[in-house]
Amino acid sequence: LTVYIHEPGEYNQKTSSFYLSGTVYTKESEVESISVHVSPGDYTNTVSASEGSWSIWVELTEGANTVSVWATGTNGDTGLSATKDYFVDTAKPLITFTSNFNGKVYFTINPVTFSGTIYEANSLEYFVYECSSGMSGSFPKTNGNWSVTITNLQFNTNYIFEMIAEDLVGWKNKTNFNFRVTNTNI
Repeated sequence: LTVYIHEPGEYNQKTSSFYLSGTVYTKESEVESISVHVSPGDYTNTVSASEGSWSIWVELTEGANTVSVWATGTNGDTGLSATKDYFVDTAKPLITFTSNFNGKVYFTINPVTFSGTIYEANSLEYFVYECSSGMSGSFPKTNGNWSVTITNLQFNTNYIFEMIAEDLVGWKNKTNFNFRVTNTNI
């Protein structure tokens, strides 16, 4: 009995529960069942199966998981198992700000600085910003503090500052706020 895992093929997963599928081949006995064990979490499941394609429901935990699948034959033989690693990420990157910048009015055309933190359980694919002043750029693709200083500001102008972060499984977080630069202290 030899088991192969085919789907899902990707390491990174957006959901913690899905059908795992593959194939099983035998030389001596008929296939009776397919079993799965997930670590951590100790999830197990067994379904009836025969030689050829199989599909089984699995439930993983957030973060790194190892899935082991094996077949049991009618003679009790378990043969060769298959193991696959998955990383489950069910949340968008979390972007926070050190204060409420939305709607803030600055009475200067000197550069202004915005800052905050980003947290992502998985790896970031990208983390970028853009300001309607014409500035744009990227941040390091790591968790922690971020800071950007916006230059080239003009008096009596409204601006939009936008940030977008996407992780390796495709979760995207987009946030923006408006601010104004003025030379009139109301």
